[in-house]
Amino acid sequence: MKKAIFLLGAILTIGTTLMAENNGSKWGVGVGMGYSTKIHKIEDAKAFPTPLLDIEYNDFYVKGISVGYNLYKNDAFTMSLFLDPMVGFAVKSKDMKSGYNNIDNRDTQVMFGAKAEINTGIRDVRTTVSFQGGKDGGTGKWSLYRAFKAEKLTITPSVHVAYYTSDFTDYYFGVSSSEASRKGNSNINKSYKADGAASMGMALTGEYNFNEKLSLMMFLGVERFSDEIKNSPIVENDVIFMTGLGARYYF
Repeated sequence: MKKAIFLLGAILTIGTTLMAENNGSKWGVGVGMGYSTKIHKIEDAKAFPTPLLDIEYNDFYVKGISVGYNLYKNDAFTMSLFLDPMVGFAVKSKDMKSGYNNIDNRDTQVMFGAKAEINTGIRDVRTTVSFQGGKDGGTGKWSLYRAFKAEKLTITPSVHVAYYTSDFTDYYFGVSSSEASRKGNSNINKSYKADGAASMGMALTGEYNFNEKLSLMMFLGVERFSDEIKNSPIVENDVIFMTGLGARYYF
């Protein structure tokens, strides 16, 4: 379920950023297990490991699964460049349902991007705007989020809107004429060219600090995709749900 790691990585990056500021830690390493309902017509959705990283060294950082460098940072504004090693909605043909299981594999990709994080000055609400691109298209995202802290517990709700370029969408959800005509794809009756698409979602990330070293982390999320993705013959659902639980140790 590498596609779920892509979405969960974005959720965790937001939650980790604010939690690090609240607990003062600069080095956190952990792992969790996540689960996502399926977007492609696959047989079964499975649980998957998820890294829970929060590492900073001068202006370099690792948050969630992204590696970045802060070009400029103060209390109100941060501009950074980042590398995301696992972007995309990967799927293997062997995992697809009968009648769809002779399509080409879709793989995750490495993307480079830029991100701006801004403190809006309104009730501690923050916003981020990011753009990233790779060999199979690019994505953009706008998010709003705020952290709420009560003793040892920090809760961070967020909302976001994402855009996917036509190259990106067509790679993961388009169907070529060759795929549509292959034996084994009896439930695909035509090719499909996917245009640029969008999604919108909500997430809730929480971290409970047992002490200065050890914390428990949870995350919940929901994402809804536009018709350009929904109408693909290899797509099962236009709404997916994500959840997970993990532990992190701070040095």
